[in-house]
Amino acid sequence: MAKKEPYSAQYKGVHKEYGSFRKMVSPSSIKKDEVLAAGDGRFALDDIPLDHQIWEAVEFQDELHRQACIEHESRVVFDALMEMTKAYDENHDVLYTTDRQHRMIKQGRFDREAHNRRMRKYYSEHKEERRAYYRKYRQLKKAELKNGKRKGIVAVAKGKPRGDSSTED
Repeated sequence: MAKKEPYSAQYKGVHKEYGSFRKMVSPSSIKKDEVLAAGDGRFALDDIPLDHQIWEAVEFQDELHRQACIEHESRVVFDALMEMTKAYDENHDVLYTTDRQHRMIKQGRFDREAHNRRMRKYYSEHKEERRAYYRKYRQLKKAELKNGKRKGIVAVAKGKPRGDSSTED
């Protein structure tokens, strides 16, 4: 029984009579010395000169397509992460972000002390802005309480009238 050649040997055997891709020349080749062999080598494309404007338009469209693909992939990944986080939060006692931070601390990828130092520095640098923000926030909440917007919903007891709803004249 004859030993079967590996696939790579079969692949190279297609061009045995030519020697290499560079020696493959078609009668219509412009340069007569270069040919692009594509796929498994059975088909060859001659070097056909393209106008620079056409080439620039093709490159531009290709770049736009790549950017659109990258944006789509990142949107898909981000949406999947949001869905996973929401499902995790619904089915676990601890929030995903809290659990992730604890895991990062255990793995040594998050330095809590450094984070706390950065936050203290931020709060000390923006103290007046934060005070003004929270002063305005408290005033709005106080106004909502006075206007009754934050009162709880009270259910009406059965059998008690809800007000005059007569339609008689």
